[in-house]
Amino acid sequence: MCSRCTLPPMRRAILSALFLYVAVTCLLLWPLLQRFGSAVPNDAGDPVLNSWILWHGSRHVPYTTEWWSGPMFYPMRNSIALSEVLLSILPVSAIVEWLSANPTAAYNTAFALSFPLSGLAMFALVRALTRRNDAAVVSGLAYLLVPYRAEQLAHLQVLSYYWAPLALLGLHRYVETDRPRWLALFAIAWLAQALANGYAMFHFSILIGLWIVWFVRPWRSVWPILIAGAFAAAPMIPILMKYQEVHSSLHLARDINEIKRLSVDLADLSAAPAQLAVWGGRLGAPRPETAAFPGVTLIVLTATALWAVSPRLWSRGWFGGWRSIVGLAALVAAAAAASVLFVGPWRLGPLTVGNAHKPFSIAFGATLLLVLSAPATRDAWRRKSVIAFYVLAAFAMYLLAFGPSPTLLGTPVLYEPPYAWLMRLPGFATLRVPARFIMTAAVCQAILVGCAVSAWAVGPRKRLTVALFAAGLLIDGWFSLKVVAVPAPGISDWSATSVRAVLELPVGDPEADFGAMFRAMSHGVPIVNGVSGYVPPHYIPLVLALRNGEYAALNELGPWGPIAIAFDRQRPGALDIEKQLRELGLDVTTGVEGWGRAILPKNSARLALHDTELAIASITASVHQEDTGRMLDGDITSAWGTGIEQVGGEELTLDLGASGTVSGIELRLGPYSFGHPKSLQVATSFDGRTWSDEWVGALGALTVRAALEDPSVVPVSIGLKPVQARFIRLRQTGVERTIPMWIAELRVRGIPVLSAGPSLGKVDNGEP
Repeated sequence: MCSRCTLPPMRRAILSALFLYVAVTCLLLWPLLQRFGSAVPNDAGDPVLNSWILWHGSRHVPYTTEWWSGPMFYPMRNSIALSEVLLSILPVSAIVEWLSANPTAAYNTAFALSFPLSGLAMFALVRALTRRNDAAVVSGLAYLLVPYRAEQLAHLQVLSYYWAPLALLGLHRYVETDRPRWLALFAIAWLAQALANGYAMFHFSILIGLWIVWFVRPWRSVWPILIAGAFAAAPMIPILMKYQEVHSSLHLARDINEIKRLSVDLADLSAAPAQLAVWGGRLGAPRPETAAFPGVTLIVLTATALWAVSPRLWSRGWFGGWRSIVGLAALVAAAAAASVLFVGPWRLGPLTVGNAHKPFSIAFGATLLLVLSAPATRDAWRRKSVIAFYVLAAFAMYLLAFGPSPTLLGTPVLYEPPYAWLMRLPGFATLRVPARFIMTAAVCQAILVGCAVSAWAVGPRKRLTVALFAAGLLIDGWFSLKVVAVPAPGISDWSATSVRAVLELPVGDPEADFGAMFRAMSHGVPIVNGVSGYVPPHYIPLVLALRNGEYAALNELGPWGPIAIAFDRQRPGALDIEKQLRELGLDVTTGVEGWGRAILPKNSARLALHDTELAIASITASVHQEDTGRMLDGDITSAWGTGIEQVGGEELTLDLGASGTVSGIELRLGPYSFGHPKSLQVATSFDGRTWSDEWVGALGALTVRAALEDPSVVPVSIGLKPVQARFIRLRQTGVERTIPMWIAELRVRGIPVLSAGPSLGKVDNGEP
């Protein structure tokens, strides 16, 4: 063969690695490749949502008003701010979408490419660090097959973590060469990673910060990196500002209990994703998002490395002086924690040990201080050791994956861990899944695999060692991919009508909502349905109202109409839906696709309370009396709640302090619209003993109306026939399982009268 026909060694290594990663990907995804344009991986949930986001993005210029106002949760605007933007994935998916007019094929292309691109990016990084092609190939394989990927097969944004290795490559090469082009690579890759995965913008940036502390010296050398990072972050500022604007106006926040539930438990380190071919179902029971089993290969490598270096580590003075005191404190605290676990809480004079996680936290902190201040660690920092950094960084990422309250089998083991500190910073409190720090840890782990190959694959058994590494990684990370057919087609000719939006029933049913989003990519009309990381204030009240048979809530969409209503006649409950729509006065017909269809006409009927706001002297509650002041504090984000599901009989009694003419009640729900009283009985009294019923009814439709008109406050207005009263009793009369009753602010409307009524004394609630 002539020399011209021979590829340079580096290019040949890259092509060989790419061929390997593509081959592995094809084998892994073979079930999907056979149905590339008609099925999605794992489930028809998040893949459909992400397909929809990419489809919408391919039709509008990013950052524009039209782009932000994704056509779901109609009539909400800026609905894209409820989920990921996926902008750096868009160039690939948009090209396929434009060529094929098939959003499913576009999504699957981005999904499939995430595997070889991840492997190739890691190959480039480790090749630069080790100067070994075989080590780089194995590292790429380790990253492509990290077991946590099997847990995230429904989340394209998590799988698309292939820019992070390139950002690290840019940083490593910049400190070696001082060439600006590597800073440019870092900046572009960081931005692309942030635009693909909002979690990575925060999680990966923590790793970058640790990297700077370890590798950048003298400190003045950090300024070019920070300036490049600032340029990279600039395009994110409008996105973050829009997220802040939307989330603040709607008071969107994550429940701390949900964040804790989606954090890794220490026991989850032995829980393998169910999709793993070898380990799935054979280890600990996996929980959603948190199956953190790293693979046997990595465990063996870690144990072998620790055994190999332990004599050298411990031969250097770990103890002496203050370090001996710290070591003793760690032992005493660990013993105290163990004593609580084995014998229970105890007290000795002024010393009380009531739980294990506080003394264990002291033991953990003292041990960490010993490790970080050890001679070996200080020496590694001075030498800028790549291996030492990624070992410590991987540990840090796992520690953060444990979330704000690390547990072992549900029992707290650490008090105020680092993640709790991060939650005090802007943005981190909105991240629902701390467990996704595992993907950042996977970056570190794959680098360490390459370092291990470089160190151990030497001599005559070099190829055998590399083969064993690769085989172990294939065994650990191989998964069985389930594919699911995309939702069935429905009515597709809405665009030819004058309707403003489409509502598919039953609303709130995941299959129906994801199906509505998928079908919207065919008919192109905005939909009332939707699924996202957050939901707007009107959506859950609408769902609950329709589930409870309160179909009058549909009329509240009238001012934004006309609205098309569609339902699949083959689904259970279709006859009841048709009956309810007809009772609402709508004409129901059958479309050519076998779907029922109706048109909700445009209307403009509204209720508003215009009288003076009457002062409320006090509120008496049937439960949680201590929280009633929250309904009068002017803070829409604080609320009184029952704390348990609505069962009927929950009561609030308002004392106006003086009689007046009462004409209405306003319940301001703010971010608690999902917990509106299901049904309410309003009674008034002049003396607090004799009561007169003034209004009885369900609040579903009124809550939908309030949330659509003022989503920030959600002022549920109940108009009353003007009545002279000093006391008002609100009694919840319905049953709503799993959802407590919530009220953020409470207001009374009417005309004040100067004459005072009698003292409340003991209120007669009308019970015998």
